[in-house]
Amino acid sequence: MHFTWAACMGRVPGGYKKLRREELSKNAFGAVDMRTLEPAESDVIGTLGVNYSQALTSTTTLTDKLLVESGASDTLVTNALALAVKISTKLALSVGYGIQDNTKPPAGLKKLDSLETVNLVYAF
Repeated sequence: MHFTWAACMGRVPGGYKKLRREELSKNAFGAVDMRTLEPAESDVIGTLGVNYSQALTSTTTLTDKLLVESGASDTLVTNALALAVKISTKLALSVGYGIQDNTKPPAGLKKLDSLETVNLVYAF
């Protein structure tokens, strides 16, 4: 008999964001040689976060963490999905996939970014 459980927690706070971008100038070797600060931008933002966890078996757990931050200027969505398998009572192996989607990223950066991870987790 396998024990399975699912948990879902959410939060909906708000906040205030103040951002001061800077423009970087690089030399021929790629090192930053000058920084130019741009005017500060401020915005009221709303955030929504949801954490989900599901025990698939007594040794395997699936988790998903979603965070959405939205204001008048842009929206940032971050999602991290992970699968952890216990190797022993203290060690687990976890593989994960995360994405970050920004509706209006700074110049030169991608709108959608992803990250794959493999972790050795120690519980104490």
